[in-house]
Amino acid sequence: LQYDEGMNTFADPLMMAPAAVLSPNKKPLVEAIIYFNLGLASAAATPMLQCIDSKNQYFQKSLDCISAHISSNPSSLFVQVAALHNIGHTYFRGRQYANAMEVYSLALDVLLQRMQFLNCPTKNYTAPSLLQADTIRSILLYTAGTYNCIAMARYYSEDKQTYPSEETLSMLTRALSIYDELRNSKARSGKNQLISRCRASATVMNNIGRVKYFACDYNGALLAYVETLKYRTSILGESHLDVAVCLINIAESFNLLGDMEEAIRYYNQYLVIAIDKLGEDHEDVADVF
Repeated sequence: LQYDEGMNTFADPLMMAPAAVLSPNKKPLVEAIIYFNLGLASAAATPMLQCIDSKNQYFQKSLDCISAHISSNPSSLFVQVAALHNIGHTYFRGRQYANAMEVYSLALDVLLQRMQFLNCPTKNYTAPSLLQADTIRSILLYTAGTYNCIAMARYYSEDKQTYPSEETLSMLTRALSIYDELRNSKARSGKNQLISRCRASATVMNNIGRVKYFACDYNGALLAYVETLKYRTSILGESHLDVAVCLINIAESFNLLGDMEEAIRYYNQYLVIAIDKLGEDHEDVADVF
């Protein structure tokens, strides 16, 4: 089954206001957005393992446009981080995990520096405006997503001495705490935003389970998977494939803990969804049989 790993933080085309297109001082931003969208189209149209530098050329041009004209405008920050994320994701999909971590870390530095600037007290300090508050929430969301991306690149890296599981779990825990804080904050949020943040929390919790499972902490993995199942069932219903992923993860954990009765129970629940969604002949169904 395809995991939702939370890696597609900036997978949608960027939009711009019509007035921005006609404004001379917004030209670098407009060009950066156009190059970014060209990068998305190019990445979608080319094979996954095709030359990475070729796939990243438009994202790099987007960065070049915006980096020379970085301003306090939140849109500039958004485009810069979005371009870095997609360069990192291209490396990630090409299995160049060290390069992916390096680029994602650049995005994290940009976000943390901007957050430090926004939180820096001044002599004439005033409470943040609604616009500033929205910007801070957006930066926190992107920061959580970036911690998750770095952690997953570490997870897939074969160099576990350089990238130990404890530090990977620490990054995922930071991401989860940010998502949970935003979800539980009193700030006004629409229903779609709350659902999106719940899904993000569930994705990170599932990633925590996978890291613990890989580290042979099967009890810890089981707890994380059960919590993920609660999140996803409440958001997606009981028959979604992401719920099926949780069920088989729980089954595998019980299996390795030696509780075959519980393992079989969860394997059977998984099969009910998988057969309905994928068909009896699908390899992910046959493997469980």
